[in-house]
Amino acid sequence: MQVSQDWLYQALEQVAPGAHNFGADYTIRLRPLEQNDDQKIEVIYRGGGNIVILSRNETIAQDVVRTLSRKLLGSAPGLEITAAHRTLTAADTIGGQNGAYNDLLRVLNRAKQQRRHSAPQLGLGVTLECRATGLPAVYYDGEENRFVSAEIDAKLAAVDAANDRLKEEFGDIYKLYAFGLDFDDFGRSRDDSSYIAVIHADGNGMGRRFEQLVAQFGSAAQDRACLDALHNLSRAVERSAEAALKASMHQLNEALKTHGESELDERMRQFTVGLQQHGQKSIFPVRPLVFGGDDLTLVCDGRLGLALAALYLKKFHEHTTEHFAKLNFPIEDTNSKARLQEPAYACAGVAVVKAHYPFARAYALSEALCSHAKTKLRDEKRADASAMDWHFAATGISADLGELRKRQYGVKRNKAASEKLDDLTMRPITVGGPGIGQAWREWDVLRGLIETFVNKDEWRERHNKVVALREALRADDVERFRRNYKIRLLPELNGGDRKLCETGWSDKRAATEKFDRSGYFDAIEALEFYLPIEPVTVKEAA
Repeated sequence: MQVSQDWLYQALEQVAPGAHNFGADYTIRLRPLEQNDDQKIEVIYRGGGNIVILSRNETIAQDVVRTLSRKLLGSAPGLEITAAHRTLTAADTIGGQNGAYNDLLRVLNRAKQQRRHSAPQLGLGVTLECRATGLPAVYYDGEENRFVSAEIDAKLAAVDAANDRLKEEFGDIYKLYAFGLDFDDFGRSRDDSSYIAVIHADGNGMGRRFEQLVAQFGSAAQDRACLDALHNLSRAVERSAEAALKASMHQLNEALKTHGESELDERMRQFTVGLQQHGQKSIFPVRPLVFGGDDLTLVCDGRLGLALAALYLKKFHEHTTEHFAKLNFPIEDTNSKARLQEPAYACAGVAVVKAHYPFARAYALSEALCSHAKTKLRDEKRADASAMDWHFAATGISADLGELRKRQYGVKRNKAASEKLDDLTMRPITVGGPGIGQAWREWDVLRGLIETFVNKDEWRERHNKVVALREALRADDVERFRRNYKIRLLPELNGGDRKLCETGWSDKRAATEKFDRSGYFDAIEALEFYLPIEPVTVKEAA
């Protein structure tokens, strides 16, 4: 966020002091460039890793990019930006399918694809490796007794500013709690393994929504209306995401409260007692790292990752429903206008890793998981739900996501088909709306099944029985398991078929898949990595 806030403001002030519409409070003032002769730059929108500006000439725009790039080189080594410029002529229109805005995006995409990727020098002679990035260490962090790379040193220097911003944005939370400054702060307890969850969320089809908006303004007379519409949509996205994050953190705070009547069970109260302490305050088990636009990255206690990601996706959809409905675009086509006012969905990836797992790899994994959830939604032509995917990385093994899944969850059930592997997982799953491919592959079904294993008499505190089911699923021998434990059927999954309850596997495949899936393994694996932030109603078996 510093790039599109503090450093953007500094760059604009250096290039055109006072002659732009971006305030020191990081708000964009509605001050059209063509109506103000003393103005040199108009920021149209910023957020989600994107900045769009209008300037008097290309030289001014290049100066802004140059100044911002220099700031990044000095203050955020390793963080790169790609820029594109498009000069407007008298004959140009900004909007429309082939207007200047979409043409600029095409130029930018080509620049991204053709740019030379940075290849940092990995050291000469004898060097020490930075634990976080794997790059050569260039500084010594005395407080933590470790050697760090230039990137990590720059990030450490930004800690105070980041903490100030968290206090400003989430002051009501951090009046009650302390900040987590180290991954060991998020729920580590003596004699227990410490796991954190890295959550990365991103809105679905936001780029396409902006393109569809711009396409509605096809004449030069509509240029100003087009720019204002872009600004308003960007602001609505930003407000929705910020409101969703705040609502999620507040709901978690409510779940953490130990006084009064609680709709949640004893697990959350026990978790509350185990929160780490900093002085007189408990440490809040969540720390947002990146937020603004439709992107979100946060780190939290590993046991909160799944529930918190699902809660954020719900809240994001709810708040875009509210904010997008208020958008009043000057568009004559009522159908197009209605589509642009439809609420948005998002996807999330959750990487649950040990606290000392290299964070760069954990973030890359969460990003890959988010992308995988998006891909599965597109494959199924689903635009009516959010989705999430996750991975529990109990070891330091690093591999392609597909290879990880095949290695850990692929099961050869059909002995006649030597290469055929079925999938023990139900993921990715939807959050709201029927599941991807099969109706039961959705969040409420998963958490309801987890609650069944935790709270129902036939499963509660019967660890050996649950482990036996897990092994029976892997061995494709659930029917013997049911006979041994005198179980008529496995817990019913809403939208599942009888075969699923009998064998643990569904042979009703998704249209885009050529393998069967299990409906129970994910819930068993998630038992140690789930705390209930929201109350859940468990569907009773028939």
